[in-house]
Amino acid sequence: MGLAPQKALGSLVVGLVLTAILYTGPLVLDYLDGSFTWSAVSRFLGDLQTLRTKQRDYVVGPLTEELVFRASIVPLWLASGVAPNTCILASPVLFGLAHLHQGYRLLSDGAYSVAQVAASTTLQLAYTTLFGWFAVAVFIRSQSVVGPVAAHVFCNIQGLPELGRIQERQGFSKYAVWMAFVLGLLGFVLLFEPMTRPGVFL
Repeated sequence: MGLAPQKALGSLVVGLVLTAILYTGPLVLDYLDGSFTWSAVSRFLGDLQTLRTKQRDYVVGPLTEELVFRASIVPLWLASGVAPNTCILASPVLFGLAHLHQGYRLLSDGAYSVAQVAASTTLQLAYTTLFGWFAVAVFIRSQSVVGPVAAHVFCNIQGLPELGRIQERQGFSKYAVWMAFVLGLLGFVLLFEPMTRPGVFL
């Protein structure tokens, strides 16, 4: 399950469009900060070709993690009789726990206190679990791993939304960015069910 080529395009569209809608606020911030200039895009592509950390975060990590946590674990759970909603809620916890090693790495570096590492690890556990819920739901509904992989790459590139950057804006742009964050979240919630409904894109 999840590797059928005929399901790939619909899954890709749903995964990317819903993720982009959710990230409307950060994308508007990036645009205002000049992140979409040709030089910035060229620099990003150059880093992707030469830096192994970028290749790990944006290519190898999303692909392998989605193949393991979505395309391997979820079909086994479904085949064993686990309800789809249980898969959506429970399997992402494993995905979140698999990222806890990064807390150990931060602690062993010695640059952060135990409290800082605990806060960072808790936030990352929550973020990866939330993303896992979304990825499993798209995987089950689209029956393809392509959408979750694309969404995973998108989220890794964007990272956690940096709300502090909004305070750096002045005047109307600050309120416009806040509105973009709200509209993005609202749009994601309202469009998720219609976009993943069989016969629409899938």
